[in-house]
Amino acid sequence: MKKVLVIFCVVVSTNVLGQSLKDAIRLTVNEQYEEATQMFLQLIQKEPANATNYYYFGDNYIQQENLDSAKIIFQKGADLDAKNPLNTIGLGAVLLYDAKIAEANTKVEKTLQAYNAAKAAYEASANKTEQARIEVEMALTNHEKAKAEAEKERVKREQAMTTFDKALVIAGTKNSVAYIELAKALTQAPNKDLVKAMGYVDKAITLDSRSTEAYIAKGDIYTERNEGTPAAENYNKALDIDKISLKAILRKAILYRRTTSYDVAIATLEEAIKIDPSFAPAYRELAENYFAKRTKDGLAKAID
Repeated sequence: MKKVLVIFCVVVSTNVLGQSLKDAIRLTVNEQYEEATQMFLQLIQKEPANATNYYYFGDNYIQQENLDSAKIIFQKGADLDAKNPLNTIGLGAVLLYDAKIAEANTKVEKTLQAYNAAKAAYEASANKTEQARIEVEMALTNHEKAKAEAEKERVKREQAMTTFDKALVIAGTKNSVAYIELAKALTQAPNKDLVKAMGYVDKAITLDSRSTEAYIAKGDIYTERNEGTPAAENYNKALDIDKISLKAILRKAILYRRTTSYDVAIATLEEAIKIDPSFAPAYRELAENYFAKRTKDGLAKAID
């Protein structure tokens, strides 16, 4: 029994020590967020001075849309190592994700319409009651509040860009990973800046022409711009470097689905599953494709 216990402890200890940042990131990509969290905690315990672990841990929370936890983790990483730009990028990303600019602008438009309607009705009324006048004032107050809220959201975006600029100063001109992570933040967040993102990713490729992440990020920018051919070309470049990059394969499949090439997308996803049967995003994408294909076939049959 003692021998078994010793062997068990050695296996557990070896398993923890054998876990790497790459393994933790893979779990995040695989959407195994809880498992990734546990591994990040173990990595931080093992390497308490490694601020890079904090950045990818924070990104794990961003992928779950848990911005509060992401901000806490990024701040810890930034405090731990002020010379590491990644956590500063993370703090900027939190601000960029948190800035609800589109929703705020929609509210401004709606409250303006409500105010204009109330004002027009009041002015057109022969009997201008006190209640009607109060309703106009309330509508104006709501509109002014909406404008103030929109300004706060706009400021968040400006703060995000300022934070990114600070990260660039910390990174210097030779840090390809920093440029890639900046490009990803500016592409994936709701408040995108695809022009800046493209500039950053091109800089990263200049620094490291063998980076799969850089080509995937560039493919994502083209996908957001609805430019399928250059998007596919960049995903293929990533796969030329790493033939089993599940992220690149998934992105190609998503691109195929967006162009309604459902059968090709399904075949591509099946390739990913052969490489890693536990790759959860591939199964979700398969469901999306089968549903879209069924809907398309159903519509075609209805037309016939």
